[in-house]
Amino acid sequence: MNTRLQLAAACALALASTSMAGVAAGQTVQSPSPPTSPTAISSAGVPVTAGDDSTMNGQWPSSATQTTSSANYSAGGHATYTWGGGDSGTPPTPVTPPPPGCTVPAPSTRDQAGTVACPAGQSGEHDVMYHQQAVWSCPNPYGTPVEGPWTTTSTSDVKNTCTANCVVPAPSKRDVNYNAGCPAGYLGQNIMTAHQQAAWSCPSQTGSPVEGAWVTISTSEVSNTCAAACVAPPPSHRDVNYNAGCPAGYVGQNIMTAHQQATWSCPSQTGNPVEGAWTTTSTTEVSDTCARACVAPPPSHRDVNYNAGCPAGWGGQNIVTAHQQATWSCPSQTGSPVEGPWTTTSTSEVSDTCEAPCVAPSPSYRNVSGTQSCPAGQIGHKNVVYHQEATWYCPTRYGSPAENAWTTTSVTVTSSTCHVSPPPPPPPCRRYVRGKCWIP
Repeated sequence: MNTRLQLAAACALALASTSMAGVAAGQTVQSPSPPTSPTAISSAGVPVTAGDDSTMNGQWPSSATQTTSSANYSAGGHATYTWGGGDSGTPPTPVTPPPPGCTVPAPSTRDQAGTVACPAGQSGEHDVMYHQQAVWSCPNPYGTPVEGPWTTTSTSDVKNTCTANCVVPAPSKRDVNYNAGCPAGYLGQNIMTAHQQAAWSCPSQTGSPVEGAWVTISTSEVSNTCAAACVAPPPSHRDVNYNAGCPAGYVGQNIMTAHQQATWSCPSQTGNPVEGAWTTTSTTEVSDTCARACVAPPPSHRDVNYNAGCPAGWGGQNIVTAHQQATWSCPSQTGSPVEGPWTTTSTSEVSDTCEAPCVAPSPSYRNVSGTQSCPAGQIGHKNVVYHQEATWYCPTRYGSPAENAWTTTSVTVTSSTCHVSPPPPPPPCRRYVRGKCWIP
């Protein structure tokens, strides 16, 4: 029985030594396979020991006849089992398990080539390199490290030939002015506008479109200054009659004929010739009726006094001076002048004695303030208002009326201070006798 226990202990020690040797060498040590449960010992008093290494927890079964030890290790470890020696054996000390052996390496990296599509409206090839990384972890400290999923940390371009697709624009249009020229014998310009168009095309799928040749679609006239060349004709001639005039102081006509000539010229190469100014080359007399002229003297003037009269019903005179003028004229260009009728140009008044008939108006009235003495035996005064009247009369038949003197028709007392005068005071006492005034 002791031999079997010793054998089990030796196996556990050897297994632990192997695990420690792997850790010391820096190698990843995997958990040993869980041991199978030992065969039940049938000897009396020997406990049946069971183990479960799938949970990394080992337990010692209890025994009523033997004191046993139990060891619980952290998750990820393994358990060693020591079998007791029955009633007569003493259990050995449990073996210490090795430390965890899983080591997390540095993250793995790799470059993964790939291709991405060009943006909309472009064509070509866009090759990229994805720079990826996988992070390691140890789900089981006693197991092998596990590599995580690959994730892209950055991207770099390897080749990018994406180019915008060639787009054919609408045809280009332009207007070109040119001189179409004038007909034979004409000078100037015939400016025309050529309405042209150029079609675009794409030589390849990408790149810029190419403009084709310009083609004239239609034409329109801008201006036409074509004109026949100017040709100057020979000089022109004419005879012009004119009045050469008479000597000073004479009237009539001295008719002469001027023989004139005008030369033509061309101001420009085209257009109509221009006739120059007429110049007199010679003259001949046609008729002469000059005679001494009639000369009208300045207008004559005079002043005539007359009675312009007074208004109806008035008397007197209104003497006015009429300033008159007579204009001279010549009935014919020759002979003596004739004096015209006298006409009044203005008037001025000499005297005016016109008077309207005299009409006496109604009497005039007025109020005059004054004072009156008090009745006899009273002193003071009375404030009164005198109500007065003045009548009008006509001294002559014509002229202004005259006013008579004012007469008082009534008197109104407005206030009075009249009152009876008091007796005079006694004379002052010159001498007192026994308290009384002594009057000698």
